[in-house]
Amino acid sequence: MDLRIGIKQNPQAIELALPEEADATALKKEVEQAVSASELLWVADKDGNETAISGEQIAFIEIRSADKDRKIGFGA
Repeated sequence: MDLRIGIKQNPQAIELALPEEADATALKKEVEQAVSASELLWVADKDGNETAISGEQIAFIEIRSADKDRKIGFGA
């Protein structure tokens, strides 16, 4: 699963590749709690690296399933 987090007043988005077993429903609940309570959202990527994002600064969240057949380049 891939996660893309938009930050307020910042043109860049944080993109993380989450483990395959990550639960999208649980992640949505964690995001909702972090945003509503202005808490930190901690997310671990597939390599075990953890990233914290302030709930106050989250502009949007995009959750995508990992596509193994994703085409990259001009020949796609």
